[in-house]
Amino acid sequence: MYFIEGKVDGVMYRAEYICEYNGCDMVTGNYSDFMETVTMQRTMSKTNDIGWDIHIRDVDLDALPVPSTIYATNMSGQPSLDLSFYTGDWNSNNNYLADPVVLGENSFKLKLTSKTGDVLEGTFSGQLRNGSDTDLTKTVTEGKFKIKLIRI
Repeated sequence: MYFIEGKVDGVMYRAEYICEYNGCDMVTGNYSDFMETVTMQRTMSKTNDIGWDIHIRDVDLDALPVPSTIYATNMSGQPSLDLSFYTGDWNSNNNYLADPVVLGENSFKLKLTSKTGDVLEGTFSGQLRNGSDTDLTKTVTEGKFKIKLIRI
């Protein structure tokens, strides 16, 4: 089973759901060699939009060593992490995101612990800020993921 989970302010959210529509499997786990981007996404269920959205940018997946730690950063020329936790439907009021500008460089990190074929596993933790009100923050601990990627 593939999933993304983590404790947000002490409450565990495990998201395994992939929508039923054609093409959702590509959106929920893919690697674009051309764009050098990994995308991983899961929600709680068909009727519950709480979930996770993870993008690792500027990464050559085949050359990425294991283990590797990737930070939410604005530094160019190195892999960077964009991570969001949605508390409901996908709009900025419900979005909490890693933001190195507001929360500081390295305020959120992801550690890739296993890369077997196109299955990635790892951990993540840090601070997230609200998409509409930067004063609202959440703390993520015990984050884990296991996602199979489709190469596009």
